Amino acid sequence: MKRAEIVKANKVLRFGQRAQVSLMDDTRFYNSRIEDMKDNYMVLAMPVDDKHRPLIPEVGTNVICKVLDERCFYTT
Repeated sequence: MKRAEIVKANKVLRFGQRAQVSLMDDTRFYNSRIEDMKDNYMVLAMPVDDKHRPLIPEVGTNVICKVLDERCFYTT
């Protein structure tokens, strides 16, 4: 198995790119997309569940975010 490689965010992330979000207490991932990027954070579209209902995490909730490209997925 290969070792994980650290990749700079600006080499992978782009506006409108599909992302998946999960709350730390949940095993499901919800669809979103990248709407804005700054130096040390990014803004995601409101994730929705499989019935297209918005998932609104409380302030301070830890989330896991996966972003996919043509080669693999990246997670934070």
